[in-house]
Amino acid sequence: MKSKGLFRELARILGEEGVLWHQEDLMLYEYDALSSLRQPDVVALPRKTEDVVQIAKLALRHNLPLVARGAGTGLSGGLVGTECGILLVFSRMKQILEIDLENQRARVQPGVVNLDLSLAVADEGYYYAPDPSS
Repeated sequence: MKSKGLFRELARILGEEGVLWHQEDLMLYEYDALSSLRQPDVVALPRKTEDVVQIAKLALRHNLPLVARGAGTGLSGGLVGTECGILLVFSRMKQILEIDLENQRARVQPGVVNLDLSLAVADEGYYYAPDPSS
């Protein structure tokens, strides 16, 4: 599917501000911290779970690859596709939904970064500081 047609369909779901498809925008999403694989056809920036569901259905309907990306700090190429398609970027889904200190758990949207979670629990003497690259 051509990028412009895909842009239109995604814009119906997310609004034009939630879709990137110009070459200069897509260049920012063709790599992670260490690798450079392939540029997506389009970048989708959902704000809520229902957006994600609709985008996944669109990708399935058109047999398009769908790759999920959080903050883009991966080290293994897992957040850039090996084929063109839709890159689902969660940077606008960054709410901390629930913090359960008693059970040492948090429920967050996929765009939450480690530092934001650590800051949210710092006053209680907690921090969230895994090092996934080690």
